[in-house]
Amino acid sequence: MPSPINVAQVFTVYNELIRELKPFIKTDDLKIAFDAKDKVYLIGDDFLEVVNANFASINDIKDVIRTLMAKHRSQYKPDENSASN
Repeated sequence: MPSPINVAQVFTVYNELIRELKPFIKTDDLKIAFDAKDKVYLIGDDFLEVVNANFASINDIKDVIRTLMAKHRSQYKPDENSASN
């Protein structure tokens, strides 16, 4: 039986990753969503992925979300200052 989802824990991990990765990848369109069937989704402008993690393990949640972010946002965010040069 899968581990029950602790929404606050998943949301906290997601927010920590967003803060950590913001200097490197586009994060402004990324969102985390929860449905009534105990599924968690990472959503971007051009994708929707189910977060299949062991929700009893913070490290597993973090690894899975980080992997999904890397899959869809693997390139560096362009430097706004150098774009105007």
